[in-house]
Amino acid sequence: MLTILSIAWLVFWGYWLISAVTSYAPVQRRESHVSRLLYGIFVILSMLILFWAQNNSTYRFVPDTTAAKVIGVVITFLGLGFAVWARVHLGKYWSGNVTIKVEHKLIRTGPYKWVRNPIYTGIIIAVVGSVIADGQILALLSIVCIVIGFLIKIRMEEKFLLEEFGDAFIQYKKEVKSLIPFVY
Repeated sequence: MLTILSIAWLVFWGYWLISAVTSYAPVQRRESHVSRLLYGIFVILSMLILFWAQNNSTYRFVPDTTAAKVIGVVITFLGLGFAVWARVHLGKYWSGNVTIKVEHKLIRTGPYKWVRNPIYTGIIIAVVGSVIADGQILALLSIVCIVIGFLIKIRMEEKFLLEEFGDAFIQYKKEVKSLIPFVY
């Protein structure tokens, strides 16, 4: 099961890399390299912890059963699927960096009508699923790291979006939660 997860994550991040290289729209404004590094460290650390824990931890919080592994794999695939759907729906406005594109539009349809940051929601769900499948206590740190990284990135993105879209973004924030529909 853990091999399936490793392959799923490799395919996902491979898709993400290819998307970053092949999708281009002119950028109006971009974050600094320092800010990218700040949240990027947490995202990378999350993945490293997640996969390191598979072979290096002996303390479990989930029983080592086939059922737990299957549930974790299903949750992982659902999360990755949600993130990919959001990425595809965002289209040319997506970037791995915090950016505002030329003629940028505020997207409020598809998964963006349920959460303002569905890519991050999907990835966090996928990490949670992988942690459940792995079952190691140490792997729980990967959830903490990914959430911290995305919360840092969300703050930067929302600053950019507020400056670009003003009242329209304020209204969107009032109507749609950041990561968890109807909750947060």
